[in-house]
Amino acid sequence: MFDNLQSSPSDFKAFIIEKKDGTKIGDIHRRLIHAYNMMEIIRWLVPNERKKGYGTEAVQLKVDYLFMAKGLVRIHAIVDVRN
Repeated sequence: MFDNLQSSPSDFKAFIIEKKDGTKIGDIHRRLIHAYNMMEIIRWLVPNERKKGYGTEAVQLKVDYLFMAKGLVRIHAIVDVRN
């Protein structure tokens, strides 16, 4: 939906999701959409780690950070029903 909007490499950040033991199980990306003053977030988890709360926790942390530290008024999340 927003792929055609202008953004710079500094507007895109990716973060690894890992378990307490350091096992990397996915990632969460954020991209600033200047035209709408909002942040788009996308997260992905390996299939055998889904439905365990890791994705929910990662999204909650990211959303809290973006609203409190970045002063955003809107976040757009992309959801894949298989994830």
